[in-house]
Amino acid sequence: MDRLPSGAVVIDTPGLRGVALAGSEDGLALAFSDVEELAAACRFADCAHVGEPGCAVQASIDAGDLSAARMESWRKLQRELAFQARRTDTRLRAEERARWKAITRSNRARGARL
Repeated sequence: MDRLPSGAVVIDTPGLRGVALAGSEDGLALAFSDVEELAAACRFADCAHVGEPGCAVQASIDAGDLSAARMESWRKLQRELAFQARRTDTRLRAEERARWKAITRSNRARGARL
């Protein structure tokens, strides 16, 4: 274990393939409080921060105040939290299964028309 000047700790764990988030979105909100603040200032509550008008997050990236890499890290962790929620929540798992069944049916129907 090595402590960095910034206060972070580097731990060498041979055999550990990955580290996942545990718990809820509280940790993500704390780690990315700057992104969360910007997201709250967006024009639309369901803003995906991709190209919507009035997106405070995109405006901050364009202005150089927020790095695109930091935003991508936030998105990646959001996806991981959603994946973990689907694995543990029966309702979310059923909704995901139904969504993929509909996609499969649509693709099969499209293939039959070709």
